[in-house]
Amino acid sequence: MPKPATRRIGETGGLSGIRLAALDFDGTLVPKDKPNVDLNDRTAALLEQLRCRGLRLIVATGRHPSFIQKRIRKFQFDAVIGYSGNVVSHGRQEEAAAFSLDMIQAVYTFAQNHPGLEMTLYSDQGIACGSSSESKEALLKKWRRTDRICDLNGVADFLIGDIRKVTTMQVSRICLHLDRWELYPGIKSKFQIRFPGYRLVKTGDKQAEVLAQGRSKASEILRLAHSLGISADQIACAGDDENDMEMLQLFDHSYYIGRNDDPLRSAAAFCADHVNAVLEQLLIKGESHV
Repeated sequence: MPKPATRRIGETGGLSGIRLAALDFDGTLVPKDKPNVDLNDRTAALLEQLRCRGLRLIVATGRHPSFIQKRIRKFQFDAVIGYSGNVVSHGRQEEAAAFSLDMIQAVYTFAQNHPGLEMTLYSDQGIACGSSSESKEALLKKWRRTDRICDLNGVADFLIGDIRKVTTMQVSRICLHLDRWELYPGIKSKFQIRFPGYRLVKTGDKQAEVLAQGRSKASEILRLAHSLGISADQIACAGDDENDMEMLQLFDHSYYIGRNDDPLRSAAAFCADHVNAVLEQLLIKGESHV
């Protein structure tokens, strides 16, 4: 059954039965322009109230789970779906996709053949590897500007050098960086033709991420929910960017956070200006599952 037209949050008819809420991080739980801050007090308090009502609360983000676990002090989430679905951390268990060396080399060649395109790789543990001397220097400059591990997307160390060094680690994230964002539509179209079965999604300012085959935020939310005995109609989600599109389309109780993006507004069932409005609505309409 198709979703109703996107409505403001106060127009929702009811959320009883929700047992799991999956929330994007940058631009949803925290401001997009201030990604390295903790949750504000009101958001943390609302999350805690929802937990007391029996809801499972997870983050679905483009960042590595270690970023959330080390940066967020005011609330401990039940699970973190990271790298836009390529890595999942639940309790003491972590599971990650792995890109083959053939795929890595092919994407590297694709990037080399498109001026203005740069590739960065990340291991399942969040280690970054630049694919060129330019990205090496950019990463080093970023490292010099901070003494905090969490400012580097959960990066604990750098393996910096040429593409051959990727053989020493399991690559679970491939990012393409564009020097001009207007290049993205054309790059995305060419990527989908060159790599059928894989997807390229926007995950930040002039950055797009390669999703492993069969994986996305939505797929991993469903997988995690199934392991907890939770059905799709018992899931609420909120997000604000292209890597949230699939979950906004899939779940009936989906919320676009923001005002500007028409495709995302159309994908979601509801829209809100701030995540706290979503959390408050879950509290008002939710049902206890303690």
